[in-house]
Amino acid sequence: MNYMSTAKVYQLTSAQSNATGSSRASTVVTGEQKEPPPPLSFTKKASNFIHNKQNQHTINYIANGGASILNLFSFLNGNFKFMEGIQEKLEMFTDIYTKAACGIQGFIVAANTIKKKNVFPFIGNALEIPIAIFSKGFDLWLFRGISQGLSQFFRIIDQREVVKDGEPIKDPKGNTQVIGGNFSDRGWINSFITTIKETPKILSELIKKPANIKNLSHSLTLASVFQIGGALLALLGFKNIGATIRDTAGAGVDFALMTDKNKKNNSPSTYQSTTNIEKTPEKKGINFSSPFVQAGLTWILASVADWVKRLSFIENLLPNLTNLSLFSDRGASMWFTKGNLEIEQENLATANQ
Repeated sequence: MNYMSTAKVYQLTSAQSNATGSSRASTVVTGEQKEPPPPLSFTKKASNFIHNKQNQHTINYIANGGASILNLFSFLNGNFKFMEGIQEKLEMFTDIYTKAACGIQGFIVAANTIKKKNVFPFIGNALEIPIAIFSKGFDLWLFRGISQGLSQFFRIIDQREVVKDGEPIKDPKGNTQVIGGNFSDRGWINSFITTIKETPKILSELIKKPANIKNLSHSLTLASVFQIGGALLALLGFKNIGATIRDTAGAGVDFALMTDKNKKNNSPSTYQSTTNIEKTPEKKGINFSSPFVQAGLTWILASVADWVKRLSFIENLLPNLTNLSLFSDRGASMWFTKGNLEIEQENLATANQ
């Protein structure tokens, strides 16, 4: 009996031991599955922060909006002497802050343009950084004609209608189709070739039919080409004539942006099927809710102030016109950057549908 009892106790103990061992093994396995992921690297955290849309909007408002306010205050204080003793330091701080805002804007939008694989706008936005670093405050608006002109090719191609023999090609429901500025699926080379092919076609259509100036892609292309040309002439030493061309073209950009209709394809892509699509009525008049229209209206003052300040007798009568010009420029750049960031959000929303 004792032997039998001892055997049963041994069997029971062994069974419990095996069960306990299995439980422990299960616990170990389960524990391995629930291990937290490794911490993100500093580079990854920085990338996530930079590409966060809310962060980009906030940085845009602080950088460009803040620079606009500072330049306005510098202009007003320089003319009305509210706090005369701080003017020199105020102008120095405003100059640094404004250049930093230009560089930050260029960095943020260039980071977005990389994902869109649109080569000329990427180059333009990236150029904001060296232009901000190496330009004097007096000529910052002038030399930004290069970066601004190139960056505007995103909106030009984004709103460029698909045409054949100079006439827009409609989808089966009668909607105008646009090329689109997002080349993430088409690639860098395609964006380069498309822009190189479309630019002379746009200018040729404008010559043959001047009424095309009412179209955003036509008026903005013409203004952008002269913006770039004027700034390059100034770099070559022809500063007065270069500034005149750049400022006149800048006013042309303002007009062009006020014609922005924010055209979209009703199909997922210009090159995909367009069946079962209802015709969308075209917007009439000026779309004041568009950030691009708001930018155009705001930029007018920048062109006028920059041109007037180069008349020496005016600068003596009304000092700090550079600050007035940059007040307008940074305010308009805030709206323009907002528009570009919202395009990215619209693209993400469409992709997730």
